Amino acid sequence: MDWKKVGTHLSADKEKLFSSIILVLLGVIGTTLKEKWPLLLKEVSLPIWGVGTIFLGSVGVMGLFFSKKEEVSSQTKQALQARLDALEKTRADVDERDWLTDLYNLRKFESFIKNDLPGLVEGRKDVWAALLDINQFKNKTSGSSILIASEVLRQLGKRWRSRDSKDIILRWGGDEFMVICPDSDMEEITGFVKRLQEKASEKPFIVSGAEKAIEISVAAGITQWHEDDDKWKFQTRLGKALQAAKDRYVSLPSKMEEKEKYTTEIR
Repeated sequence: MDWKKVGTHLSADKEKLFSSIILVLLGVIGTTLKEKWPLLLKEVSLPIWGVGTIFLGSVGVMGLFFSKKEEVSSQTKQALQARLDALEKTRADVDERDWLTDLYNLRKFESFIKNDLPGLVEGRKDVWAALLDINQFKNKTSGSSILIASEVLRQLGKRWRSRDSKDIILRWGGDEFMVICPDSDMEEITGFVKRLQEKASEKPFIVSGAEKAIEISVAAGITQWHEDDDKWKFQTRLGKALQAAKDRYVSLPSKMEEKEKYTTEIR
């Protein structure tokens, strides 16, 4: 129950009750004067009813004032509440954002498992996910400042960011990322992951302070949420799928261009 709204209605009812009591009292006083002191009433009727008219007019103006004041107050409260709701939504979004890439972070994964997944499972909606990792990222940035590796990740996040997609991309940690595709299928998530891999490899990353442009490729492990899964089983299967994809990357011919070296494993 919204007690603020209840309080607002009670306040309005009190003002109406007060006005009604005043009108009743005026009626009683007028009737008594008419019955007991007709002569007096005759002589002073004009001043009395004049004062009464002024008083009633004042009561009406006061009622209008309080009514308008209450209306403005209600509108102000609604505007403030809307603003507070927007700020709370922004705060929640900031809390679930990775500070470096501006993708989602692990809080978003936990929120999805707790709040969104049960409804999807109950509604028989398929949920697919992928775990992605930059191949040999440490070797590619070895000898460089940690700031260079961070800048590559920041730029990668910018390439991958999309506010409109229903799919969730989050930074799992280090150079690992997760994609969650609710109400999806294998073909859809495979296509989505491939697009992410292509965006990562489409052009080298130019970073100030690096000796040369940095080229990367991304391996991915994909799996579906099973009916008997919990988050630990789910993560373990994702990890194994990713490792298989990374092992296959190592077996690729070294003469291949880096942009062609993305591998995917589905389990």
